[in-house]
Amino acid sequence: MTASDEHTSPSPPEVELFCHRCGRILRPGKGNWYEVRIEAVCDPASPHFDDSYSGESLADAVEYAIEGMEDYSDLELAEQVYRRMVVTLCRRCYRKWIENPVGDGTADDTG
Repeated sequence: MTASDEHTSPSPPEVELFCHRCGRILRPGKGNWYEVRIEAVCDPASPHFDDSYSGESLADAVEYAIEGMEDYSDLELAEQVYRRMVVTLCRRCYRKWIENPVGDGTADDTG
């Protein structure tokens, strides 16, 4: 190793990404793809209880809800409340997706 080699930092390895929609290979630094961040939160409003709930009926409702959760893992329960994901899209797929991000309700929205 020479003195000049000691001062040069190694170049980062080429990262290969894929479009989550069409599978096209994406190359970081080329500027022809998008990182889409999705955050989903279950109804963020506080629960509404009217005057018909007594302390006892509210406790029964909470106990019933807790019993219903016993068959689920911690991860399954957490994903019912909050989920965050990041997808990568090529330019072509991004243009299609951004115009109709929730799809049209058909079984195949990949166009």
